[in-house]
Order: sequence, then C-alpha cells, then structure tokens
Amino acid sequence: MDFKFNRAVSTLKIVCIFIFIFFTSTIITATGESDANQILLEQEVEKLLKQGDNVSIRHEIEKIYQLAEIYEKQGLDKQAIALFNNALEVNAGNIPCQMHLAKLLKKNGNNEEAVSKASIVFELAEDDKLIREAEKFLTENNIQIPEGKTVAVDANVEIVLVPMGDINYRIMRSLRDSLKEKLGINFSISPKIKRIGLVDRTFTFVYINDHFDWLKGMFDPNKFPEVVKELGYTEKQLEDPNAKNDFIRSIYISLEENGRSGLKEYNEGLVQAQKNVQYDSSRLIDEMAKEFRIDSNSCVKGYLAVTDKDIFANDSRFLFGNAAKGYGVMSYHRYTWEFNGEEQNRPRLIKRAVKQGMSSCSFVLGIPRCTNPNCARAYPHSLQEHDQKPDTLCTLCKNRLDDYLKSAAKD
Repeated sequence: MDFKFNRAVSTLKIVCIFIFIFFTSTIITATGESDANQILLEQEVEKLLKQGDNVSIRHEIEKIYQLAEIYEKQGLDKQAIALFNNALEVNAGNIPCQMHLAKLLKKNGNNEEAVSKASIVFELAEDDKLIREAEKFLTENNIQIPEGKTVAVDANVEIVLVPMGDINYRIMRSLRDSLKEKLGINFSISPKIKRIGLVDRTFTFVYINDHFDWLKGMFDPNKFPEVVKELGYTEKQLEDPNAKNDFIRSIYISLEENGRSGLKEYNEGLVQAQKNVQYDSSRLIDEMAKEFRIDSNSCVKGYLAVTDKDIFANDSRFLFGNAAKGYGVMSYHRYTWEFNGEEQNRPRLIKRAVKQGMSSCSFVLGIPRCTNPNCARAYPHSLQEHDQKPDTLCTLCKNRLDDYLKSAAKD
C-alpha cells in the first residue's frame, strides 16, 4: 500500500515538473515575443517622431498611444507622459487622452500642467462622464468652476424646455442660458421628462431610396426603363422601398465580379441604417400639446422638447427641429461628435443647438419663417449649411420678436 502510494506521489511530482517546465517555457517565449514587439514598436515610433511630418504622425498616431500605454504599465511614467504629449501635439482634440494625461501628470506631481489639461476637458468634452470627471478633478485641486452669467430677460414671456429621451442636462442648461442671452426672454427647464415613445421608423427606407436614386442617376435616362424591364420589374413596383432593395441587389448581382464590392458596401450601409432609429416629430408635438397645457394668463407662451434622438416628419430624411405655435421639438443628435465622426467640442455642439433653438422658439411664438440666409433662423439643408449660419437674428426677425414682446407686455 505504501509502495503504491509513494509511486503515485512520484508520478504526480514528475507530472508537476513537466507542467512547470511547459508553462515556464511558454511564459519565457511570450515574454520574449513581447519584448521583441516592444523594441520594434519603439523603433517605429522613434523614426516617426524624427521625421517631424505631422501628417505621417497623425496617420500612425495609434503607435504612439500604444507605446505610451506600454510605458505606463511598466511604471515608466516620464516616458509615457512625453509620448502622450507628442500625440496631443498633432491630435489635440483627443479629449479622453487629455483627461488621462491630466491624471498621470497629477500622479507625478505636475499639478499645474495637470489642471491645464483637465480644464481643456471641462471646456470641450461632450461626453457627460468626461465632463464630470474633469469637474471633480478641478474641484479637488481648488479650481473654481465658472458659473453661467446672469442675463436680463423679458419676464412677460417664458418658454419651457422639456427634456426628452436620454438627455444631457449640462447641454440643456447651456442651451437655456444661451437662448436667454440671444432672444432676451426667459427660459426654464421642465422637471417633467417627456417620454419619447416607441421608434417610428429606422433609416432603412431612406437609405434604400437614396441609393436607388443614386444608382438610377448612373444610367442613361432613356435606357433605365429597359434595365428595369430586363430585371423583371415595373416602375409601379419600384415605388415600394422593399422592391427597390431587391432591384438594387439585382443590379449588383448582374454585374457579377464588378458588382461584388458595390453590393458589399450597400449591405454594410443597410445594416447601419437599420440601427439608426428615428422618431416622428409631428407625433411628438401632438403629444406635447396634450401633456403640457398653455394657460392664456400665464407668462409661459410655449414648450420646446429637446432630445438626443433623431427625428423626422412625413417623407423627410431627418430634421434638426420642427415647431408650430405653442409647441416644438428639436434634436441635437446630428450635432454630436459621435454622429459626425469629429473630435469632441462642446462649444461647437452648443452653438449648433442654440441656432436651432432660436429658430424653433420663434416658431413656437408664432413668428413666420425667415428668408434671409444671414440669419440663425434660415432653413438649412445640411449640417454644413447650418454651421455656416450666424448665431444672431437678422433685422427683420429681431423686429418681429420685439413686436411680439411689446404685444405680450400689454396683455
């Protein structure tokens, strides 16, 4: 019995030794590969920085971030800080990196530069988590957070901003304060959140219709009906987006090898379009009118819902805002860094939202549409046109607003 037990123990020891040798050699191999990869990365980054070509550095900036993170994990904070700064020299808009560097600088006793980085984050971040992180960082370092300035407004007129969806209240407060300053009337934020309800549509049909129109434009107008007929469709059938989708696929498939990449891109765009949900602004305005009553004796003259969700009306592709007398809804969904693939920049987002707010609020007060392109209330067909507009009212719109305020003061 003892012999069998001792033999079993000996066998177990041998197995354990083999396991130890195997894993030790595996770790050594992995470590060796890791060291070799780091050396190669260091050489690439050194060469990149020596070139001094900002375009090349920006193109391969991930290598700098990667090496900086490796150094930080290894406790080489000084080298990591230097590399993070190198990266920010050509990509200053990387707000998460600014915040990360602020904490690393603070850890290494460089408080002044750390506060400078955190201040950049607090000023520019659109992501509320980053804003709160920067605010906490600055407060802990005894930096006073600036408060919104007090603006004199007409107390006879008030518009209530109604939160809708997953709203960022910091953006709501900035919008409220800026609209007070721009329009000279009082704005408040409703404590009641308006539910946005079920999704009314995805961007799918809009995407299909846009792609169909683009594809149709690639053909000779006289020959396109022949193509439709040849693929077994009628023009009447192609009024249906589902039929258009099948037709588009048929076009690419008929091109065989030449259509393969086009079909792949189309399918990828379709998947993305299905994720982009939209809400009917007309429905939302009708619901607002039922939920938020306007008392003729009150200084509250209207309600404007503000949402982070994408909105539309009727056959439109999207809307920045929609309003009628008394009620409106505006969306900042298409103003964000995430939607446009931009770096975070909260002042830019607020400026975009304020222009739309000025337009929507004027409709809520019953002021007709403006035809002056040099006015915040001019109708934009794209974000580019929206950005080109000033954030001020034209003379006619100012006069119309003044007339409204004079009339409200008499009531």
